[in-house]
Amino acid sequence: MGAGKILCACILPVINRQTATRRRVAPVACLAMLLLIAALPAMAEPTAEVLHWWTSGGEARALKVIADHFTAAGGRWIDDPIAGGGGDAARTVAKTRILGGKPPTVMQWHLGLSLRQLAEAGQLGDVDEVARDGNWDNVLPPLLVANAKIAGHYVAIPVDIHGENWLWTSKKVFDAAGVAVPRSWPEFNDAAAKIRAAGFIPLSLGGQGWQQVIVFSAVALGIGGPEFYRQAFIALDPKALGGVTMVAVFAELRLIKGMLDPGGSNRDWNEATSQVIAGKAAMQLMGDWAKGEFVAAGLAPGRDFGCDPSPGAGTAYVVAADALAVPKIADAARRQGQLLMARVAMDPAVQRDFSLAKGSVPARNDIAPDQFDACARKAMATIRDSADLLPAIGSSMGIGAAEAGAITDAVSLFFARDMTPEEGAKALADAVAGSR
Repeated sequence: MGAGKILCACILPVINRQTATRRRVAPVACLAMLLLIAALPAMAEPTAEVLHWWTSGGEARALKVIADHFTAAGGRWIDDPIAGGGGDAARTVAKTRILGGKPPTVMQWHLGLSLRQLAEAGQLGDVDEVARDGNWDNVLPPLLVANAKIAGHYVAIPVDIHGENWLWTSKKVFDAAGVAVPRSWPEFNDAAAKIRAAGFIPLSLGGQGWQQVIVFSAVALGIGGPEFYRQAFIALDPKALGGVTMVAVFAELRLIKGMLDPGGSNRDWNEATSQVIAGKAAMQLMGDWAKGEFVAAGLAPGRDFGCDPSPGAGTAYVVAADALAVPKIADAARRQGQLLMARVAMDPAVQRDFSLAKGSVPARNDIAPDQFDACARKAMATIRDSADLLPAIGSSMGIGAAEAGAITDAVSLFFARDMTPEEGAKALADAVAGSR
């Protein structure tokens, strides 16, 4: 009941003046009631400062889906974008703020060991009440539940699933060069030579380590197969990391270095995608977030660009999952913001529209595929049916950040220097050994 109604209810008995007792008691009781109401704190407005690295065109368009629904649900959205580094810069800022006692309300994070370490250090809160009401245990794939629900508590809100081992191709360039989508690495090399001869850049790639690792992991999967991938990048077996198969991987990587244009050293991933969109480059090996850039440019899969598994991958799928982690928060408005964010970001319609804009597939497993394009339907079918869902190297769902960093450093070193494949494999094995 509002204060005005309570006041009216209190005054009416006085006006009625039915008994002397009522005249004496009613004003006193009502005054006490009004004083109590005045002392109560105002309802906290759900507020969320959202720290993220979704800053490219397609990513920003996808994030706006969540932001608009959050605002429409009564929340106050405070945007805190930190671009670059595949999220490294944003994660560093987030950790610094948590340690400094000023955490963001929610923060973009990858599901995996890094998130688990924050939770085990007591730095994360939870959204358990929303998860229980929304039956998250059953509407999320087991892999996501295992990485978002830590020690029995949902410390993060899963928003999507990404596949990393995609080959994006320009239909215009492929037609001009007279080549077909390569299904193996020898076919890839042959196609690259014809594309170069036709006057185009065979492969667009930025010089950032995380981009190079995506290419490296795609080559390793295609040459060695899923079991080799597990041995090298989950078990961290020294024989796999430094053996003959890895030498073959670096031999292919050496060929790939010759397919790149000279301007890629400081190129962001979306700028590499733009070269394919513009018809300057034929191919890009990148996660399915690249599709958001194609869609934002008005291009359609099948008609303007191709989306296929990386050469030799078959049905194996290298996955990473984005989530909104919830730091431990004392402020009432921001705590309400976390809970509202959990309800909004896990809403089926929001998950659908977010992934439609971003190029990912929804974290929820109960979203119908009919509104998704051919690329996303391939991904959804693969996630549902494949026996070889493999954690991305940089996602920390398979290995820790130190080991992933060592792999990234070794691969970047190989791209930067004139090394033999044997030297590359040895540098990789040594770097991983030194990180453990």
